Amino acid sequence: MRELRGLVEREVRRTDDRDSRGASRRGVLRKRDRVARRLRAAMDDHRQAAREERFGGPGPFVDGEEDPLPRRAEREDAVEVAACEELDVRGNRVEVELVAAAPQGRQRGCVRLGHRGHLTMRAMAALRIERDGHVLRITIAKPERRNAFDAELIAELHDAFRDVDDARAVVLAGDGPSFSAGADVDWQRSAIDLDFDENVADALRLYRMLEAIDSCPAPVVARIQGYALGGGSGLTACADIAIAAQDATFGFTEVRLGIVPAVISPFVFAKIGAQARRYFLTGERFDAATALRIGLVHEVADDLDATVERVVAELLQAGPEAARAAKRLTRERPADGEELARIAAGLRTGAEGQEGLRAFLDKRRAGWLE
Repeated sequence: MRELRGLVEREVRRTDDRDSRGASRRGVLRKRDRVARRLRAAMDDHRQAAREERFGGPGPFVDGEEDPLPRRAEREDAVEVAACEELDVRGNRVEVELVAAAPQGRQRGCVRLGHRGHLTMRAMAALRIERDGHVLRITIAKPERRNAFDAELIAELHDAFRDVDDARAVVLAGDGPSFSAGADVDWQRSAIDLDFDENVADALRLYRMLEAIDSCPAPVVARIQGYALGGGSGLTACADIAIAAQDATFGFTEVRLGIVPAVISPFVFAKIGAQARRYFLTGERFDAATALRIGLVHEVADDLDATVERVVAELLQAGPEAARAAKRLTRERPADGEELARIAAGLRTGAEGQEGLRAFLDKRRAGWLE
């Protein structure tokens, strides 16, 4: 890790007073991406070494294209390697610090979320979490296993979405060629040995994770490419806005394993309604165009990243409090007239509503856009 730190410092620690602030920020983003790739490579090497030590060889591989219920959480004393990275943009200076976490210390909160102009990245065992201004980016970082579900990933996703601080938008993505290909094959194998009560407990953990994403106070945008099967389709259903690449493949494939997608069903029903009757029963896979037609995704994009950033930019035009209130409105769907009137009046008379209305009448930008 010390060698990696030296490499990173030589790569990105420098000052160039001639660059403009905009050019500097673009350079920072490029350097950040290079650092992230090096971090992931180093962490993969550590994980592979740990697997080889445990299994006496390369260890089992993943096919992870189905999604049965999860198994028990891994032992708390399991060997883990985590790393943290912080990028601080002050003028034109870029500083990067890497910290290796002790095996027994998960250190989930090792980096504080930043503010406008302050980029931070936190690497967990299965996730990479970045705060870029008002946007929180949560990325499943297990490309070698197609970002397949296991107990560790479920726990980390739950924790990440339970506290998004004051983020105004959250982007959920998956590294590599697939968004999430369902359940990890090792996880599937171990689940066979669980009894009824253990299955209930693990299914509840999966449900709580999906519920945390669905009820996240900030708008959630899902960036979907490649496989999004079983639980991957469940994640898609929990997003407020789902954007798929042309090559995305979906499916509720549980019935082909002799089980059903019960845990993800409330979130899927809310998105595709009666269309679930066909796709739950057949377990067939379907393409991005079909996902768009049935309402599982909102847009199919040729340029996935550009489309995601365009949608995020649209979200950032909204008042921060208004965006969260609008999300609550779409989820809770109150029908009582008096309650709806109180909601409208509360926003209209609040500080943000007053600022927005006055900015419109004065033909100026609202304060949250400055």
